Amino acid sequence: MDAAAEVTIKEHVFNNSNLFSNMKANYGKPLRVWMREQSLEEIVDFGDLAVFETATTYPCIIRISNSSPRSNFNAAKVETLEFRDLENYLSKLRYHVNCASLGDDSWSLANENTQKILDKLKSSGVPLGKYPRCKVYRGILTGLNSAFVIGAKAKDQLIAEDPKSAEFIKPFLVGKDIKRYEPPASDQFLILIPNGWTRLKYPESADVWGKFREDYPAICSHLSPFAEFGEKRYDKGEYWWELRPCDYYDEFENPKLFWPEIAGSARFTFDASKFYANNKAYIISDSDFFILALLNSSLLRIFIHSVCTDLQGDSFNFSAAFVEQTPIRRISFTTPAPERARLVAELQQLYAEGKHDEILAGAEACLPKDEAGNFITEQEKSDVVHDLLAFLAERMLEMNKQKQQEIRGFLDWLEGYLGAKIEGLKPKTRILSYYQNDYESFLGVLKKNKKKLAVDPSRREPGELLRAEFEGSKKKLDPLMERIRRTDELIDAVVYRLYGLTDEEIGIVKGNSA
Repeated sequence: MDAAAEVTIKEHVFNNSNLFSNMKANYGKPLRVWMREQSLEEIVDFGDLAVFETATTYPCIIRISNSSPRSNFNAAKVETLEFRDLENYLSKLRYHVNCASLGDDSWSLANENTQKILDKLKSSGVPLGKYPRCKVYRGILTGLNSAFVIGAKAKDQLIAEDPKSAEFIKPFLVGKDIKRYEPPASDQFLILIPNGWTRLKYPESADVWGKFREDYPAICSHLSPFAEFGEKRYDKGEYWWELRPCDYYDEFENPKLFWPEIAGSARFTFDASKFYANNKAYIISDSDFFILALLNSSLLRIFIHSVCTDLQGDSFNFSAAFVEQTPIRRISFTTPAPERARLVAELQQLYAEGKHDEILAGAEACLPKDEAGNFITEQEKSDVVHDLLAFLAERMLEMNKQKQQEIRGFLDWLEGYLGAKIEGLKPKTRILSYYQNDYESFLGVLKKNKKKLAVDPSRREPGELLRAEFEGSKKKLDPLMERIRRTDELIDAVVYRLYGLTDEEIGIVKGNSA
């Protein structure tokens, strides 16, 4: 890079095919240190646009002048390659970045107004990775998913053949199964035989596989065909049928938060059903609903996206190294217990009555400020706001569970009535999201698939029954989804106040979230 700079400083411009990853990742720190010492004039980010048709790159154009370092520089993110003149196109996109906001750590290249908000968040909180009790762990790496990850049918068969098989079978998620505020659901399972289990179980045996097969015949019968590959894999335990060493398997058995590593938007949920996950997901152990509410808020989503690297397909890399930077608001747990319980109960009653404006007024009263707009820490009752957000997050989980159950109930009925699996219908996404469309659109999809169905949806009798069931489900879902939407907005509004945002700053966040 330095050699290139000797040439490019004279020419004023050069390009880098992976600069924005270097802007945020730990391995890019030397580059960031070097760039801070230069006179940056402009950075143009092309994101994941296919500038080079035969290569997957994340190109940038960087302009550096041969002068003293500047106080700010221009930045722009190119959204499309459909332009005639790059300079004219960029003139409508440029914004200023304050160099003083860029340290040696992750760069977000936010505009000055957004950067002020990000700085305000940092000053108000403790990074998630350092927050008390919150420990982040990565999902499980088997080294041989074909052997150790099974479907529901295989799971049922193993347990039917030998009920003791259940000792090793755990519910298992992948990243796409993790949805915002929704209870985890998956039809996959993990066969988990921990490293060291065999030696502890059969300390005196010379034929441990034989003893294992005698005690757990179904599991061994399933694993036997994978013996050669299991032995050769790197990620294994003391024996090939064991998983790699891991000190935190027990954390998956406890209540925890989940988030996926790769997604289009940061999303978090809570699990109390002892789900495990693959290595493309993370958990936060010993966490609570307050943390869930913060991480799922629009405000902290802006922060998380600002520190995470972009990937192709409008996705982000939400690895722990990035998400652990998220500032969790400091809470003063000083309100006397009876008063705290009373205030929280009053706010919960206001929620039950749908009086959201009064809830926000109550939250503001718990977070007094001086004339300069700074929190008066010794007078605040932020623990009450903490409990309010925890309550609202719990309500979001419960309402999304109800939504999930109604959708699943309708789809199960639909498959039974149509005599066909939704997986085999096209486009299945339109059927799975039936509640987002009207009946005519839903019926139109079924008509296109009628050769696969046991009934003809265009006939009067099936059509009337389908309409009745469809509208009955929508009648339950529509008000429920409205309550979810309003509660989500309420959480956002409380979080804005908890972090002390002004009306102008809230407008900026809402604009970035749109």
